[in-house]
Amino acid sequence: MAVGKRVMSARAVILENDSALLPDSDYKAYLDSFFDEKHLAFHPTDKPTRFMIRQLTDEQKDAIANQGNDHRASARMSIRCGLVGIQNYLVQKEDGSEIEWPQPEMIDDPRLGKIIADKWIRDAGFLTDQLVALYVLIDKFSEAHRPL
Repeated sequence: MAVGKRVMSARAVILENDSALLPDSDYKAYLDSFFDEKHLAFHPTDKPTRFMIRQLTDEQKDAIANQGNDHRASARMSIRCGLVGIQNYLVQKEDGSEIEWPQPEMIDDPRLGKIIADKWIRDAGFLTDQLVALYVLIDKFSEAHRPL
């Protein structure tokens, strides 16, 4: 098989620390298969959060690299460019009730194309470990290559 880049349509991904995953999930196999959920086991009463990601363009990768050594800013820019949808992301309100966070607000950037509005990312309140995990998954998906 020849070496080359894989061009793939957007995929739903689940973070390794999602509370819906059971310990017998094979997360490494999930990653190696480019997110085939057959390698994951879920709690029967809990639904995972699914993040719909897409491959980054070269211009988007450059914008992420231009964030310098600020890893949180790099992760946020990666998510702004690579995340296109979200399912079952729950936010707890002050009164203790939970709401499902709305779909990303997209903006048209003349250089980067359709990306998520920075305000949406800030308001979603992603934890640092969630930002980093999404950043890593988007990077892995964007650099998908055919095997040697």
